[in-house]
Amino acid sequence: MSRDEFTRLLKRLRQAAHDGHDLSTVSAVYAARLLHLQALTLNLRAESGALELLWGTLADGHLGADLEDLQYTLGEGPTLDAARTGEAVTETDLTTQAAAERWPAFTAATHDTSARAVIAIPLLLGVATTGVMTGYRTTTGLFPMEQRLDLETFAHTALHLLLNTPPKALAADTDLEPVPRPDLSLHHAVVHQAAGFLSSRLDIPIADALLRLRAHAFSHNRRLVDVARDVLDQRLDLTPDS
Repeated sequence: MSRDEFTRLLKRLRQAAHDGHDLSTVSAVYAARLLHLQALTLNLRAESGALELLWGTLADGHLGADLEDLQYTLGEGPTLDAARTGEAVTETDLTTQAAAERWPAFTAATHDTSARAVIAIPLLLGVATTGVMTGYRTTTGLFPMEQRLDLETFAHTALHLLLNTPPKALAADTDLEPVPRPDLSLHHAVVHQAAGFLSSRLDIPIADALLRLRAHAFSHNRRLVDVARDVLDQRLDLTPDS
């Protein structure tokens, strides 16, 4: 990574935050490249405590979105641990037995991806964890201290941009956006819509409807967002009789 290029990026982003610009100012693909990562994501903690994927390499087929979807579906992984503990979480080799003992379902699922190492940095406002920035690498090995410090610095700057991000910027239906899809979107909006649909149709709580979606995605080895789209488009019936 060019130190000058990274320094210029941080300077531009800090000025953008000062001027009131939002997180769409920076490309996740570009930031990941400067940080020597193959994928980069940012999750925000909602009032319910759940994490919402808002920014990153989010287009279909991209590593970051797929790995965050896995954690959202399985309920375990580095991003969730960083949010829960408020501390940085790293795994330098996702193929080891130690990684499998740490996150059994998530680690097994990553074997079908190119991810081999991960680092998750909590986004802190005072003592409160407001979200998590997670970086993924396709090679095993330690994260050098300089790389960790750069990611922490970038995450802190991104948090200030996130605070300027208006809700309407996250509510857009990204399927209607031109290709390539934007880095900034409420990635799991379709999941919440499908959970609401099931909740109304089956007369069950939203939490139970979400569990039904997750269970189907896990048992059929599918992405949760794809299952949600099928439910909304009535291509998939998750009623008990079905």
